[in-house]
Amino acid sequence: GTPTATYGITTESGNGGYLSTNDSYVSWDDNSLVVYHSSTPTINIYPNRGFEIDKVKIDGVENEQAKADGSYTFPAISNNSRSIEVTFKRVAYRVYSYVYHGTITTDYEGYDELDYVKIGDDITFTFAPLQDQSGNYYEIENVYIDNVLNEEAKNAGTYTFENVQAEHSIYVEYSEDPVITH
Repeated sequence: GTPTATYGITTESGNGGYLSTNDSYVSWDDNSLVVYHSSTPTINIYPNRGFEIDKVKIDGVENEQAKADGSYTFPAISNNSRSIEVTFKRVAYRVYSYVYHGTITTDYEGYDELDYVKIGDDITFTFAPLQDQSGNYYEIENVYIDNVLNEEAKNAGTYTFENVQAEHSIYVEYSEDPVITH
């Protein structure tokens, strides 16, 4: 028999996400998805955490429906002129929080699941020592904000990152051993 004709679909996605398909294809590399004649591949658009889809262009034309759906299904492919181009925009940054021999909490909605904070938002952390079995507390030793020792946060027991515009971290360190109080 004659080999089935194949066509390349130009696929481009900017930083902040990726494209994939569950449909069969011949190959996908160097921004070219090679498919068989008459196939109707669905391209799925996946933003990374902290990003969302900014624009989707199909054959050079912006497509709001594909942006809203997070996918696009090409009609039967019969040439090499088809393309999908996706750009992503950052909408949130990761804020890491660590604690040793204590607790660290925030009331920022959704933080516990993803550790991401929307750009421009504030996030406040509150920290407290753990207690040992005898009821003695660990003593606060250091608070590092973005890897820099912060005495003010150590003394306050709380810290707020205001107007988040980048990744941040807070690390709260309590003593190795509890302070004996009796």
